[in-house]
Amino acid sequence: MIRVPGWLFIAVCSVWLVGCTETTEVPNDDQNPHFQRAHEMINAQDFAGAVGEFEKVLEKNPGSAATHYELGWICENDKIRDYAAAIYHYRKHLELKPDSDKAAQVHERIGVCRRELANGEFPLPTSQNLQKEVDRLNAENLMLKQQAETLKGQLAMAQLALTNQATALANLRSGSGAQSSSGGSGLAIDVTPLPKIPRVYQIQSGDTISGVAARFKLKVSAVLAANPKVRPEKLRVGQNINLPGQ
Repeated sequence: MIRVPGWLFIAVCSVWLVGCTETTEVPNDDQNPHFQRAHEMINAQDFAGAVGEFEKVLEKNPGSAATHYELGWICENDKIRDYAAAIYHYRKHLELKPDSDKAAQVHERIGVCRRELANGEFPLPTSQNLQKEVDRLNAENLMLKQQAETLKGQLAMAQLALTNQATALANLRSGSGAQSSSGGSGLAIDVTPLPKIPRVYQIQSGDTISGVAARFKLKVSAVLAANPKVRPEKLRVGQNINLPGQ
């Protein structure tokens, strides 16, 4: 039987142990070319490319807590905004490295991502948006009031016209009428003048001077004469203009 020197046996065992240690050592992400390339892409604002490189790192080292943290940060970035993916990678980072020195920050970022997801499904109104909506509703309400007043006036005019026609018809049937100045007989027809148009009109969206004049059967020159300081090409919604009487 061949005797192996003790020193040689110890040397062989040492080499074997060192070899085992090297093969089971967790890869250093900083040394991974894909990890380095991903950071170069982040600096170049190529976030989608960086995600692809980090995913290649995970293909070879699924247990890389650092890579999951980086992916969580990128997915949360304004350029991507994939908050569900960000939450997944942040949680994976904590799962792989419970004692992470970034644990507090990661928990905070997870909370932010969850709120962003909720806001995406049910957008929360901002004070600026609320004010815009209030202004829009006020303008719409004012326009409806103006339309209601216009319709009320038109209805009153129509009712008066119908009343005059009914009176004239009744006089015609009864045969009662006043004598004309020439001595001939005639009908006494109520010629009560129609109500005058409003003295002041508030400009609405789409109004023009000519359009307003046509609506109230006025001459454009008369409307302009009643508003010497008004510039027709610069009318504003809500602006008051004078309407000449008929």
